[in-house]
Amino acid sequence: MNLLAGEIVETVTQTTVKLDEGGSAISAVPTQASDMGLKANIGGRPEDMVLTDGDDYLFSDTVTIVEALGEVTQMYFEAPSAEKETNTVIAKLAGIHTDIRGKALRFKADPAKVQIFHNGQSLYYR
Repeated sequence: MNLLAGEIVETVTQTTVKLDEGGSAISAVPTQASDMGLKANIGGRPEDMVLTDGDDYLFSDTVTIVEALGEVTQMYFEAPSAEKETNTVIAKLAGIHTDIRGKALRFKADPAKVQIFHNGQSLYYR
């Protein structure tokens, strides 16, 4: 699972997390008003990342490694991270894509598939 750091900026039935490195994540995980401003990590699986060209993106970076796996192409990104020098982020696209290495891509994810963690615990299960 990809983990990206951010801060909760909207709460209630859906939660919005503004990410430290730009972008934002909307999650179907419900939160309370007292969670506003909470430092959190959002989690998204590589297979749940979807290409977007809009301003409502979860993650944006340049593809550093491309791995063709037959039915999917797996891409690796070396994203900056507050906790360590880099944070490897992985995304998968259906089919074989031979022309994406070195390209800047933006991804989003379905809010139902975006998890939120605080201090290593899922906010969904509290």
